[in-house]
Amino acid sequence: MDGATGPVAASGDGEVTARFSATLFVGADDGVEVPLLAALRRNTALLQALGIDVPLPRYYRRQFRALAERLEGAAAPREELSDIWKRLRLPDEPRHGFFSDATLLGGADRLLGDGRLLPDAHLRPTWWRAMFGEIPCTLMVAVAQPLALVSAALARDPQADATARLRAEIASADPRALSWAEVIGRLVEANPGVPVVVWSREEQPYTWPVLMHVAAGLPEMVVTDGLCDGLADLLPAEALQSLETFLAAKDNLDPAFLAGVFEAYVDKFVPPEQLYQVISVPGWDEDFVRRLADSYERDLAALRRMPGVKVLSA
Repeated sequence: MDGATGPVAASGDGEVTARFSATLFVGADDGVEVPLLAALRRNTALLQALGIDVPLPRYYRRQFRALAERLEGAAAPREELSDIWKRLRLPDEPRHGFFSDATLLGGADRLLGDGRLLPDAHLRPTWWRAMFGEIPCTLMVAVAQPLALVSAALARDPQADATARLRAEIASADPRALSWAEVIGRLVEANPGVPVVVWSREEQPYTWPVLMHVAAGLPEMVVTDGLCDGLADLLPAEALQSLETFLAAKDNLDPAFLAGVFEAYVDKFVPPEQLYQVISVPGWDEDFVRRLADSYERDLAALRRMPGVKVLSA
C-alpha cells in the first residue's frame, strides 16, 4: 500500500490498526522531558496493558527528525512509519503513543530571532504532526519565563556560535515582542483543529499528575506511580516519601485534591526563598526584566482564552 498514512499505527509485527493517537511534547522547557519520560515509564506495565506506549527517544527521534525534515509538512508514506513502529515494538493493539523532542520549538540559535521569541516554533512541530498523516495528535508545550530560557541557553555553552547569535538578539530585544501568546498563536494557526496543551514551569509541580495523563492520552486519572515526581526537586527526600505514603493511603486521584496536598507539602517543607530564583541576563536591566515579567503574566492569561489551547493549572 502506498501513499500517505490514514488514522493508523502498526502493532509489533508491523500490521496497521485503527484507533491510534499520539501526543507530541515539542518543548520549550527541556527540563521537563527526562522526568516526564521516567515517570510515565514507571507505569509501563499498566500503560501497555491499556495499549499505550512510551518508547525511549533514542529508538525514534533520529528517524523522526530525518523523516520530518525531508517531508517538510507532508504525511509520511505508510511503509516508512510502519518500519519505525516495528523497531519500537509497540503493544499488540496500540492505542496511543507518547513521543518527545524538546528542541522542536527552537534551539539556542533561534530562541530569539527577528525580534520575536522562538520565531520558528511553528515549523518543526507542524512537520512532526503532519508526518503522522491522519493520526490524531495533541501537541504539548511547556512554557517558562523568557528570562529563564535565555539565561539557561547562555549558561549551557558560553562559547558556542549559537550563544553568540543569541547575545546579538538580546541587545535588540523588546520585552513586549517576546510573547508566548504569539508563539502559541502561530502554532495553533499552523495546526488547525489540533489540540495544544500548555502549562507553565511555575505550575508544573502542582499539575504534574494531569500532565502525565495528557501525555499518556488518558482521559481519566488511573496512573499512580510517579505522581509526585514534579516535586522531586523541591521537597526533601523524607518529605517526598511522606507525601507518597500519604497519597497511597488516601487513594484519591482527583487533580484538585492532589494539587491541594502538593501545595500543603510545599508550604510546610520548602523555604520560601527556595521557590524564587534570581536570574539575570547581561544587557537586560531591572526595568526590562520587570516589563518582561508583566508581559509573561499577560501571555498566560491570553493563552487561557485562546481557542484550541488548554492551559493546565492547579
